[in-house]
Amino acid sequence: MYTVKLSGKIEETDVDASVDIEEVADSASPQFPEPLPDLQAASRTAEQAQAAASTAQTLAMIGIVIGAVGLALGLWGLRRR
Repeated sequence: MYTVKLSGKIEETDVDASVDIEEVADSASPQFPEPLPDLQAASRTAEQAQAAASTAQTLAMIGIVIGAVGLALGLWGLRRR
């Protein structure tokens, strides 16, 4: 570990300070600008989201058809009375 000693005078004030310097970190950890995201992972995530949306849309259509059939049967039952 290193220590930096600052001494001298600022206007009329004496300065005498010691500051410990931190150890140098590995250059791989902090990066600026931040690294770009993995494009293959982003592509896989987009494909998964698209597949999930497609499944949800199919289930919604099935639900609409079943609801329409139920409504038609209900109306048919009411007319039969």
